[in-house]
Amino acid sequence: MATRILIGTGFMPKTHCSLLCSKCGTILTAANQYVGTPWAQCKPCIRIRANTFNRAHPAKMRKYRLREMYGTTPQMIGRIKKRQAGACGICFRVLPLHVDHDHKTGRVRGLLCRGCNLALGMLDDNISSIKQAVLYLSGGI
Repeated sequence: MATRILIGTGFMPKTHCSLLCSKCGTILTAANQYVGTPWAQCKPCIRIRANTFNRAHPAKMRKYRLREMYGTTPQMIGRIKKRQAGACGICFRVLPLHVDHDHKTGRVRGLLCRGCNLALGMLDDNISSIKQAVLYLSGGI
């Protein structure tokens, strides 16, 4: 008896002990399927859906990322930006700003431009390394 295959319906048909992606019809395996998701879709189809949603709702995604990554809100980031006059907390240039946080505590420290944020990260947020860099730049080494 042939098994009926319904593609694009969200229905998870069984064919010879295999599940098919409800969007593209790919056979779902452990390697190409997210475990524990309510969708009978392959990873590429889920990624396409997620990317489409993210592009359609940038404010929602920013709010979600701020909450999940830093435990903060867009309003709190707005207050920090206002306190810093919209400029980087280190070089004071008015560039696109990124959230800087303490990697040990997770606490948000402020907003930095990409260059300053990367510089702190490359120095592992280590004050001794930063002091050595200042000493080096001033010609003291």
